[in-house]
Amino acid sequence: MEFELGRISLIDIPALRELFVKAADESFGYFPERYRDEMVRQNSLSKLAAAWVKPERILLGCKLGDQLAGFAIGGLPETAVGYIYWLYVDSPARGSNLGLKLLARMMRELRLRGAERIELITHDIARYYIRQGFEPAGQLNLEGIMMQRLSFKVR
Repeated sequence: MEFELGRISLIDIPALRELFVKAADESFGYFPERYRDEMVRQNSLSKLAAAWVKPERILLGCKLGDQLAGFAIGGLPETAVGYIYWLYVDSPARGSNLGLKLLARMMRELRLRGAERIELITHDIARYYIRQGFEPAGQLNLEGIMMQRLSFKVR
């Protein structure tokens, strides 16, 4: 399978929204339904389009032909700390290292924009990120779910 990895184009925002809804339904079932509904609402088509034009936001996608197979959403607010907010690979495309490719590209984009540290929060795949060089940076309770905060020091 030959995948194309890069910035999401404006024309791909509807596909991003569709895949985001699928991710919320399939991969975030550990959150209460009302919280998942709020995540979906906060990432509406119009809000994703607005994020696309914000210079501090990074929207990456991985496509197989014209089909979006995965995405990563990150950002670098006014500090030197970059954030990876979302990283998702559609279930049929898993096992082809797309997640790792999206992660590496997002980290590179954040580093190029001046990030000195990159942070993310995860529930159940902290070991995956630790293998990629992230370090545990604490825990937090989000909607009754213990989440791991991880940090990566940019070299």
